Amino acid sequence: MLNLVNSTLSYFTILGQIFGLVLIILFLTQRKTGNPLLNFISKNVFLIAFAVSFGSMALSLFYSEIAGFAPCALCWYQRIFMYPIAFIAPLAWLKKDETAVRYIFMLSLIGLLIAAYHTLLQFGITPNLPCAAEGVSCAQRFVLSFGYITIPIMSITAFTIVLISSAIRIFHK
Repeated sequence: MLNLVNSTLSYFTILGQIFGLVLIILFLTQRKTGNPLLNFISKNVFLIAFAVSFGSMALSLFYSEIAGFAPCALCWYQRIFMYPIAFIAPLAWLKKDETAVRYIFMLSLIGLLIAAYHTLLQFGITPNLPCAAEGVSCAQRFVLSFGYITIPIMSITAFTIVLISSAIRIFHK
């Protein structure tokens, strides 16, 4: 079952990266036009943020509680910034609260920075900080698919989609 989940998530991560890249390019090049995809993303940002963050939350709990992968300190910090989005986004959608998109933007930005640092650490680009004696090493890779997809890469992908989607809602005119 774990192999099936890892394989499926790896393919979804690649699709998410392609989608995120398309959103970034459109955001940077067509932000002030009436692009239909940007309009769709802007209109549905809370649903997109909810789907991505809820999926991330469920899968992180799968990895820790079912697969038995103990989360490291950086994984916990990423959870701290992803999990609230799963609750803020549907509430904002139900209440039509436009200010919530700014909270989602900031949570995803901070989470993305932590995930990026975690990725650099796992691939040996950044020196490893000492972890607590009883904790899991932040440099340990429980998943490695296609030579680069790790749990922090999955996290970067999720945070990027939420970040760019919320940026489109905030800045798309």
